[in-house]
Formats: sequence, C-alpha cells, structure tokens
Amino acid sequence: MKISVIILVKNAADKIEDCLKSVKDLASEIIVLDTGSTDETLNIVKKFGGRISRAKGGNYAAWRSEAAKFARSEWIFYIDHDER
Repeated sequence: MKISVIILVKNAADKIEDCLKSVKDLASEIIVLDTGSTDETLNIVKKFGGRISRAKGGNYAAWRSEAAKFARSEWIFYIDHDER
C-alpha cells in the first residue's frame, strides 16, 4: 500500500524533524506545503527527501486541498508538524 504523507508547515524547525522521522518508514512520499516559513524548516525537510510546495494564500482547508493535488499514492495521511 502506498501512502502520501502531507504536512502543512510554517516556521516548524523546532519540531518538524521528529515528525519526519516518525513517518519516514510509513510514507511512499512526503509532501510539505509551506505557508511562509522564514526559519530552517525547509532545509530540514529537504534532508528527508520531502517534496516542498509553497501555499498561495488561502486558509487551512484550502492548503490541505492544494497539497492533496500533489499526492501520487492511493492513500493520504495528514499529520501536523508537532505530531508523532
């Protein structure tokens, strides 16, 4: 079973690495939708091979829908950056 993991982020450098570690073995792909980070969040995501897209305005619901368009797997798993 292939699973796309989607994480919405903004300035999550202090917690994103633990989140990525917790899903790396589960995920066929990791998609990160950035909503305006100015810290090291995206550099950390790149180390884990996550695909990064930047949000173009909108709100939480719009961001989730936008990120889902990039998913290639049959299943989508949404997780917050501070979850494990």
